[in-house]
Amino acid sequence: MLWLSRTVEAIRRDVVDFHGQNLGTNLLYCVLGLGTVVGVVVGHVRQDFTLTMAILGAATALAVVICAPAWPIFCRNQIRWKAAKHSD
Repeated sequence: MLWLSRTVEAIRRDVVDFHGQNLGTNLLYCVLGLGTVVGVVVGHVRQDFTLTMAILGAATALAVVICAPAWPIFCRNQIRWKAAKHSD
């Protein structure tokens, strides 16, 4: 159950590092690209444009679920900021 509490905490913090942004973008392109290819091929074989659009909609919804929240996999390389120098 520790993984569940860490996942919930990561999503609540809503912070994604630069490597996580790159990973999220690549995942988005892969899911949408694969969904497009599958949707067009299945729609062409079945001769059903509605089925093509349904597959594209499902791929978009899956991409949102995968890429939109700040999952812990997107927060593994946190930036260590330098401490501020206070000159009084």
